[in-house]
Amino acid sequence: MSALAGGQSFGKYRIVRLLGRGSMGVVYLAEDETLGRDVALKILNQAHSSDAVFEERFRREAKIIARLDHPNIVQIHSLEKVEGMLAIDMAYLEGGPVNLVTTTPVQLVGIACDVLEALACCHASKIVHRDVKPSNVLLAPSGHALLGDFGLAKLRADQQSIFISSMTSSCMFVGTPRYAPPEAWDGAEPTPAWDVYSMGMMLYERLAPQPPYSATTPYSLIKQMIERPLPRLVEVADKVSQQLSETVEQMLAPNPVSRIPTAEEALAQLYRTPEYETGAAMPSTLQVRRKKIPRLLRAKSGRFALVRVRSFLPLLGTIALAMAVLAAVYLWLSRPPAVQTQMEDRAALAPGDARSFDIIDPSVPTIYTGGWLMQESASSEGVSIVAYLGPELWVLEGASSKADAFTLAGNWAGYVDPRVLSFQYGTLTGEGHWTRPGREIAVTVDRKNAAHGGSDRKSVVVRVSEQSLDAQAFLQKLEGADFIPALLYNEVQPRALPWLDTFEQRWLSQTSTIANVIEVDTALAPFTLDGVLSEAFWSPPLSPNPLTLGVVQGQPAGQSATLMIHHDGSALLLGMHSRQAPLHPLLQVSLSAEFDVITGNTPRWNALFDGNTLRASAHTGGGQELPWACDWEGATAESQGRWSAEVRIPFAGLESVSAPQAGKRWRMNCSVMDGDRVPLEPVTWWGSEDLLETTHGMVLIFSRDPRKQ
Repeated sequence: MSALAGGQSFGKYRIVRLLGRGSMGVVYLAEDETLGRDVALKILNQAHSSDAVFEERFRREAKIIARLDHPNIVQIHSLEKVEGMLAIDMAYLEGGPVNLVTTTPVQLVGIACDVLEALACCHASKIVHRDVKPSNVLLAPSGHALLGDFGLAKLRADQQSIFISSMTSSCMFVGTPRYAPPEAWDGAEPTPAWDVYSMGMMLYERLAPQPPYSATTPYSLIKQMIERPLPRLVEVADKVSQQLSETVEQMLAPNPVSRIPTAEEALAQLYRTPEYETGAAMPSTLQVRRKKIPRLLRAKSGRFALVRVRSFLPLLGTIALAMAVLAAVYLWLSRPPAVQTQMEDRAALAPGDARSFDIIDPSVPTIYTGGWLMQESASSEGVSIVAYLGPELWVLEGASSKADAFTLAGNWAGYVDPRVLSFQYGTLTGEGHWTRPGREIAVTVDRKNAAHGGSDRKSVVVRVSEQSLDAQAFLQKLEGADFIPALLYNEVQPRALPWLDTFEQRWLSQTSTIANVIEVDTALAPFTLDGVLSEAFWSPPLSPNPLTLGVVQGQPAGQSATLMIHHDGSALLLGMHSRQAPLHPLLQVSLSAEFDVITGNTPRWNALFDGNTLRASAHTGGGQELPWACDWEGATAESQGRWSAEVRIPFAGLESVSAPQAGKRWRMNCSVMDGDRVPLEPVTWWGSEDLLETTHGMVLIFSRDPRKQ
């Protein structure tokens, strides 16, 4: 059977798009037109569908699997035979498989716990999965992980057993080679320890910087497994605790007798790791990890109740949405007359004006207060828009299509769940209609997803905020919003999405300085840390645009103070001079080189220099002070009333092993203070006047030496 195309009918299903292929068949996103719901439809290969023995085993095994009822197991709706093809109708999970997302150790441990919960339920029913791997671990919209493809590995094994029963060799391999334990290669009977090994290999592979084995064939893989013991995780991976490393090592013991024997025991050990405790303690807005009730303590009646509730979820969702809409209408109509009059009397946007709006998303339902900024062009021929809906960012341009409407086009990027396990991005096209001129817009956009090629439609209402923000206030709020810095600098920038530069120049430049930090060759122009700025690279700019060389003028406006920023491949180099420095100048530098999804948890490094002496330093992250042996160096000099300084910040001390790659973004603030004044306040600063608020600091964009381009 050839691949089905989008829009094609297959029995009661309408194919939407291809989701993936495997050894057993093809998986499609399809619409069950009878029930009006999206499903993942796995259609088995013709060779399986036409085999009567396989079909009998398939139906018998599927009935057993369908009885597994657990929140971390992909739900099977039904078994079908359509047009002579066997198919499994399963719940569709929008987050997709975990192998398509980037995860931190904390998030990965949470995923592993979800999978092991599913395996514990499976093992209690005498079922061994045999094929635990990233592509079989799917993410729900809540961010929790679900395990799928139960029983298919057993079916393959049964079929292979029949095929080789007359052969002299008893060796038979079942599963995916990279994640299968050594005993799988000898045709051993599967035990729960088999699945524990697979989960351990999945953890190791995702945590280690390089794949554990380089083999390209099954036979070379088993040879490497025998001859090449895996190095301990804590020795090769960053930010992995000793406890997690030891647990993974025990899960991967080659001899099943020495291995953690059950999913429940593996769970118990993972629960004791710092990574799990960190996930459990994270803010509830992320919904990172709920404390789990051991499986044996769950009442069976609770499982029965869950089945009943699930069957009513679509109806409950409809009722909840209707109630939310009615509540919103009631609140709108019941506003005090003074507020209502104030809102209705606001004028429409004037040319060049920028105003913030609230975003009302009825699908959640949620109101994102002040999440939409729209600015009319000077000619009123179009609008520029930036909006954030929690963990999602939109950057749009609008063009007038008629008096009360405009077309929209642009880009989007976002985390598809609040646990930030899955990042997706793409393009936006749609329309906005003024339902109340200058005050309220009905917006409908089609979001194309570059990650998997699919698309969906989203409709929101955009209503002018009661406390409307101007562009600068909105952008300050945007910079400090949770998810946004991490979204821009951990996700968009590493993927080199071209609209980041446009977004920074169009929007962020209104509130933050953007400086290009070019690499200099200190082998050709040796650097001496003396504060004198005598090195050649501090000399006249190589470009008519000083910002391209990281030359930034001090604040407040009118200060004759200049900051120059370079890097030499091993350290960030700062040079500054001023003709109005205080008698007792103190120099403070604060920066962030990485970004947390909770902006307040973003790591910050801060150092205070008094002349050539490091007076104080601090490293904070996650809302607490962290240990740090500051290796920053500073020096100052004075000559003919001119004060100058140099600072060297080694990359290695910032948990980096090499120079930031071209395009990497950091945020930094610098200030000069008068040490004779109490309290200490900046006299001159670069970036934000609030030195510790690196979220609002200068945007440093690292570049290579132009001579190396």
